Amino acid sequence: MHNLNNNFNCLNIVLWNSNGIRNCLDEVSLYLKEKKIDLMLITESRLSNNSSLVVPGYSCYYTNHPDGKPHAGSAILVKENIKHHHVYNLPLANMQCTTICIEDYLGGFNVSAIYCPPKHPIVEEDFENFFNSLGNKFICGGDFNSKSTCWGSRLNNTKGRILFKAINKTNAVIHSTNEPTYWPSDPNKIPDVVDFFLTKGFSSSSLSVRSCFDLFSDHSAIAAELATKVRTRNICTRSTSWEKYRSILLNEEPIIKQLKSPADIDFAVDQINNCFITAHKRSLFYSKHHSSTPIHGPNKSVTAALKEKRRLDVSQVFDRIWHDGLLTKWSTHLPSFFC
Repeated sequence: MHNLNNNFNCLNIVLWNSNGIRNCLDEVSLYLKEKKIDLMLITESRLSNNSSLVVPGYSCYYTNHPDGKPHAGSAILVKENIKHHHVYNLPLANMQCTTICIEDYLGGFNVSAIYCPPKHPIVEEDFENFFNSLGNKFICGGDFNSKSTCWGSRLNNTKGRILFKAINKTNAVIHSTNEPTYWPSDPNKIPDVVDFFLTKGFSSSSLSVRSCFDLFSDHSAIAAELATKVRTRNICTRSTSWEKYRSILLNEEPIIKQLKSPADIDFAVDQINNCFITAHKRSLFYSKHHSSTPIHGPNKSVTAALKEKRRLDVSQVFDRIWHDGLLTKWSTHLPSFFC
């Protein structure tokens, strides 16, 4: 993926079913830093109401399952220096959606991460209401647990037909790699496509997607580039120059008259408080830091261990899952005497 995010003419996005984000936070932090990801949409975050999500350099928004237990859920990580604001959370049993609005030079657009648990029924109206809530310009990515040949699945199921009807009514555009995103550990199950992007209000060529195998779970990630120029802001912290503060107080002491009444005391207290407040405001200075560089993050030894873990995880995927998937494709598409 080519990175153009110095000028934010192109937004680097990743969609990933993490199968529990808290178990791999160090790995995710390292990946975001190395690949210079601007926006990450996470499904099946598995956060509870008693847990939190913190990633240095990123603003984190998440929606848990309505029962508050650590399963299902969605989340969005967005770079702190991208101008944005939180829109809403949708914590339903059959879908958990997290939505923010990102400012660009054309006004802005909504970004939403959605997870639909496989065991909960859903109707066409649920999808329609969700898509309509995103407005006329949005990008949505998620694990819909719905199958349709329209986004590359092997077959069509009931939930896939319902979702496809809602997509057509919303005039949204499907962006899929047409490659398996779900890799079941059960050898009797076949890999399939359940994760993809939807857009509305963008040209069909604005978003390009590809499969990404840098993160490890039972789902492969989808990396995307969105051609848009977003607004950025300087990330600053305010610090106090205590030498300047002391100098201001010494040179501008409040004039306290004789205190002859309660009103005089109140007036003197107000003068002293105002003097302290004014001195503090005048003593503040701003220091910039780059949000892409985590203040707290894995050290070199942890980083090396994570890279080795990633290499071993990928090799295990080939041994445990991909091999079975290739055998399935060979047996399906090649004559029997080759298999």
